[in-house]
Amino acid sequence: MVLQAEAVQNNPIAIMNAAWKKIGLAPNNYAFSWSDSSTPADWQVVAGWHETAQTSTGIAKPLFQTEAELETQFNSVADRHPKLHQYREHHWPYYEKLKAVAKQQFENASSDPSAP
Repeated sequence: MVLQAEAVQNNPIAIMNAAWKKIGLAPNNYAFSWSDSSTPADWQVVAGWHETAQTSTGIAKPLFQTEAELETQFNSVADRHPKLHQYREHHWPYYEKLKAVAKQQFENASSDPSAP
């Protein structure tokens, strides 16, 4: 199974319920919001990595909403670190293949976020 982070961020309930259904799990709507005081104890070891998750109360929308915004952000960093352009060029075909698999797997995920 391949999940695209942006799809989960844009429609977490529909995408995750569809994913859980594919692997035989029931919908779990209470998994989509939490209290910042309910941080799992085992996260304390890697608290720095999870600071944003620890202080959030749900799955957030992507910071960049369009491909053009993503491209601009990438280029602003990669222009300072040219090796990133080479890495992306090498990995892009694999990313596109995985993205196509994710889209195909969840193309029927409901646009109704409350639907299982």
